[in-house]
Amino acid sequence: MIDQPIVYTKEINPKLRKEECIGEIKEIINSIGANSVNRNYLAKKYVFDWHTVNGWINSILMATPQEEISLIATKAEQTILKALARCEKIISDPETNTRDKISAINAMNDTLKVQKDILEAYGRKLKVADKVNMNIDGAIDINKMTVAQSFNLIKQEMASLIKEGKPLFEE
Repeated sequence: MIDQPIVYTKEINPKLRKEECIGEIKEIINSIGANSVNRNYLAKKYVFDWHTVNGWINSILMATPQEEISLIATKAEQTILKALARCEKIISDPETNTRDKISAINAMNDTLKVQKDILEAYGRKLKVADKVNMNIDGAIDINKMTVAQSFNLIKQEMASLIKEGKPLFEE
């Protein structure tokens, strides 16, 4: 007879639910990596708030020794490489239909994004700085702002030359 999974409710001892949830989190982290922990699923399954589950995950990761983190990072990288190889195999197979090839290309693109995130998360790739947008009485893009400031300096310099009666361009 197959054991039925436990359906957790608030009536079940919270300590028991917490221990089992943390056990499942550790199992997921050790087998497929920290980025694969579905916080929403675990929160619903064990009847806890999402933020509570997220806090436990962060505590587990902070308590994990550096050597273990390197091992987890290596496992995550290997899993991604296997997924990419599988996608490449599907795409290059002449017997694969077009719809499956398109799905494999989409999966490959998604996997590459996850790979970048994982490499950045484990410090194996430098994170590219995020684009900075500032709001000062309206939206100002920092890149456009430096061009506008340079243009304003040029205009001011031209105005001072005109006031002094000097030519704008040397001949």
